[in-house]
Amino acid sequence: MRRDPVAAQRLFATAFPQLLIAIIWRNPKGLRSLLALEIHNCDNNIKARSFVGWGRQFRGGLVDAWKPPPGIEESIAGMAAKIEVTIADQNPVVRAGLEALIERDGRFTVCGVHPTGESLLNALKTKPVEIAVVGWTLPDMTGGAVLQRVKQEKWQTRIIIYTGERSNEVLRQAIKGGAWGFVSKTEDPQVLLEAVVSVARGRLSLPYVDIDLLNHDPLEGLTARERELLAALANGWTNLQIAARTGISRNTVKYHLKNLYDKLGVSNRAMAVALHVSVNRSEQQ
Repeated sequence: MRRDPVAAQRLFATAFPQLLIAIIWRNPKGLRSLLALEIHNCDNNIKARSFVGWGRQFRGGLVDAWKPPPGIEESIAGMAAKIEVTIADQNPVVRAGLEALIERDGRFTVCGVHPTGESLLNALKTKPVEIAVVGWTLPDMTGGAVLQRVKQEKWQTRIIIYTGERSNEVLRQAIKGGAWGFVSKTEDPQVLLEAVVSVARGRLSLPYVDIDLLNHDPLEGLTARERELLAALANGWTNLQIAARTGISRNTVKYHLKNLYDKLGVSNRAMAVALHVSVNRSEQQ
């Protein structure tokens, strides 16, 4: 039977998803030698790094003199404790930047980068990771929907919302949805990295928030017209349909929608509808 080394490697890494092998011995001259192998299995993509003590020359298969690469012992000490992180954001520049930022830090390993919420959820269903850094506005859903699904499925992945949204309403929804962390994209990147570490250690990393904000009904301050518009949006009506059925102009519809978005603390139609659905679901429970 022909052996498939790639298949064997995948089988081995599946059985041991995060493994560190370190072998230290002494060669015939009594000099310490070192071999280390680190394996991570992230979303079935095998990441492996190996290190070996370096010899100046080989004689008869034996190493004449060995010297471990600089810093190798410090690297090995932290290998087994790396924090697994996956990323989801609609902006390709943000995704690439986050991946580079997190991979550069020796405390973490990136296990996946996703452009949509559905892609992230499918990956978590296959193999949940420790931490997911998730944008609030994704092409197919909000960060709130991601939080809801993770809670519903009882996955152990801890979500950190990483967003440019500045409204208290987004923060309120994130906290009520079960986010472990909330970091603004305007913050220094180091703030995000430290939030990942804190959350991995079991600590929440959230900005200060007034408790009254968490219990606030976001629809409370809407006028009758704005509530009517919100219901129309939830039913999938276009601006033209809303104008025709309410007897107002399209420009007036746009004006009312802008006021509606400002009051709700959202920036677009999809987020307004998601909030409307979330509030209705909470009232029914």
